[in-house]
Amino acid sequence: MMFFLEFAHDHLLNWKLYKKTFGRFVESKKKTADKVQDKMHNMGYIALALFVAIPFTGTGAYTGSVVAWTLGLSKRKTFFSILLGVALASIITLVLTFLFFSAIA
Repeated sequence: MMFFLEFAHDHLLNWKLYKKTFGRFVESKKKTADKVQDKMHNMGYIALALFVAIPFTGTGAYTGSVVAWTLGLSKRKTFFSILLGVALASIITLVLTFLFFSAIA
């Protein structure tokens, strides 16, 4: 996602359909990035991993990539932060699923 944003985004903004659809998505994620930016300076890439680890809609790997790209973070460190966040989200979802099914069984 970061490679796409870095290389193709500026060129594709010339197309009306792209600007209308994806441009709005990026602008909404820039607002999220502004909120996260203060925490990024204090906690670093751990904040990005925790943001991605929250198993809610809109806080996944794609949004984490857009936030990292917007903030201009290192690609290598961002990759590992997002990887950690996705792994944590998977574990959280697995545990909650097991708890739910054991409660109804």
